[in-house]
Amino acid sequence: MSRTCGPPARCFQGIIPSILGTVSADGTPNVTYLSHVHSIDETHVALSCQFFNKTKQNVLQNPAATVIVYDPVTFEAYRLALEYEREEAEG
Repeated sequence: MSRTCGPPARCFQGIIPSILGTVSADGTPNVTYLSHVHSIDETHVALSCQFFNKTKQNVLQNPAATVIVYDPVTFEAYRLALEYEREEAEG
């Protein structure tokens, strides 16, 4: 998934769970917690899809997603606008 903003690296340490929101093709929202959002580079994050059957179905139908990560020092929240790009099984 690609991201469009740059919160501090400490937001990606998994200290505070993140929130992921997706929407199905018919407009039904789905919100779930993530234990860890992985920062890949300045424009990409990686999310584990364990136990996220509905979330995975949603991003395959509608690639837009939103994730909120939290700064564990200041407790500031950062909203990331994401677009699903691909799935990887290794790496």
